[in-house]
Amino acid sequence: MILLAVFFTLLLSLFTTAVLSYISMAVMIGPWIEPTVVLVATLLFTLFLKKIYSKEHTTGIALVTSGASIGGILATACGFSFPTLYFLEPELFTSWLQAPAYFIAFMATLSFIAGAFGFLLADYFEHDLLITQKMEFPVGQIVYGMIFAQNQIKKAVELAIGSCVALCYGIVQTFYTIIPKFWIIVQSHSFGFFTFPILKLPMTELPMLWSIGFITGHVIAIPLLVGIFSKIFIMTPLHAYYFPHVSGEMFALAFGGGMIVYGTLIGFLGLPAIFLNFFKTKSSFSLSTDFLKSFFQKHTGFVFIQWGVLFTLMIGFFSYCDFSCTSQLYLIVFSALVTYQLFVIGGKMGIAPLGRFATFVLVPGMLLFSFNALQIMIVSTFIEIAGGVGVDVLFGRKTALLAGIDRKKIIVFQWLGLCISSLSVGVFFWVLITKLGLGSGQLLAQKALNRAMLFKVTSFDFFALLAGALYGAILKDLKVNPMFVLGGILMSLDYSLVLVLGGLSSYVVKDKEACYPFWSGVFAANSLWMIIRALL
Repeated sequence: MILLAVFFTLLLSLFTTAVLSYISMAVMIGPWIEPTVVLVATLLFTLFLKKIYSKEHTTGIALVTSGASIGGILATACGFSFPTLYFLEPELFTSWLQAPAYFIAFMATLSFIAGAFGFLLADYFEHDLLITQKMEFPVGQIVYGMIFAQNQIKKAVELAIGSCVALCYGIVQTFYTIIPKFWIIVQSHSFGFFTFPILKLPMTELPMLWSIGFITGHVIAIPLLVGIFSKIFIMTPLHAYYFPHVSGEMFALAFGGGMIVYGTLIGFLGLPAIFLNFFKTKSSFSLSTDFLKSFFQKHTGFVFIQWGVLFTLMIGFFSYCDFSCTSQLYLIVFSALVTYQLFVIGGKMGIAPLGRFATFVLVPGMLLFSFNALQIMIVSTFIEIAGGVGVDVLFGRKTALLAGIDRKKIIVFQWLGLCISSLSVGVFFWVLITKLGLGSGQLLAQKALNRAMLFKVTSFDFFALLAGALYGAILKDLKVNPMFVLGGILMSLDYSLVLVLGGLSSYVVKDKEACYPFWSGVFAANSLWMIIRALL
């Protein structure tokens, strides 16, 4: 069974890394991939092991899920942050693409050292968070519940049906003319200052976008719809009447930049409370001798070798990228602080706001050390991977704790997942970026674009920035997520429209959670097909 589990972990690590590499750059959502992996692993073990609900069966599913899911969060963190370099220094990024071996090796090194950092921090705090504080880590509980659910096989079959539907759709749409690339609903019309753009459905990406909208509709549907209306009824007349001297693209970037600046400032206002709570928490580590004493009491031997090797790799990598000694110390210390905060948030709410905490470390670091474009990308990517992988590791440990699975086995499979995803993520990124075009409608990489806009604000029209900041404040006051609204503004209208329609469709279903396995299969298979299509 162990050899079978190792093989499935290798296979599904590639699967999760591929799927989330595409989704994280195509849309602004990075869903946890664990529920999908559980169902796929259930199908695989049922086909090969044929001991349904046995100890071997459930243990194998838990081991594979804990290992393979790391590829999903690692690819998501990279998709949210790595393309920042393209938007800040396109010439440098393009030169990397022209040397694929270097591009893949650089991504593999950065991904592994950042993931290992989050991994070892999760090791250290695991007992305190899971045993002493008894935090829920909801995704780990969901995985445990799915593994031992009586209707597990039924849901796995529904996922398989969704996958087959999406794959058949993709094959027909790619090789035959039955399904067009776009389906035009309404042509473009102008009425005075108002311009109603052409409405069309992107038929190639339709299954993926609709399914993501359905699954996350309660989060994104309304803000995206607000973004679409804002683009037509607010930004278009505002641009035409007050900013005719600025191009439409630059006005949209400046307006969005203002929204980002406002959101960042508001986030920084809450930063003191976050760190005050951190140092008040009984379990939090401090930079005092108490932490060092606790660390040396808890760990001996092999653990110190792991930390020693990791610090050697980190120092070597950061030095290669021209980080000074003080900036390296700053990055390591504050990455550890915010990673712990992500552990707490993930443990209580099951989410990991990676971008927010990366910005908290990045902006002061820029002021102190004048990071260049490459270093900005490295800092944000390092923090997002470390925090995301660490939280995901603890989700897996929570599942193992509830299921009574040997912790050492889970650790081995999680290391395996980290290694496979680190080695493969650069391959998937290179294929997607070179074939689909970064910054295009198909691969907007909005999260990375947002961060690049934050550091380009001085080049934008000041009053357009101010208008965007004021609009962000209004949205915040109305309790509408400004960043999702910005997605509706910057994202292709085609994509936004399908996401909204998918989200609204979830409200007309009596039991939408019962439909999640089918739609999970759809978005996973269609995302995978997009990579295959790019290769073809």
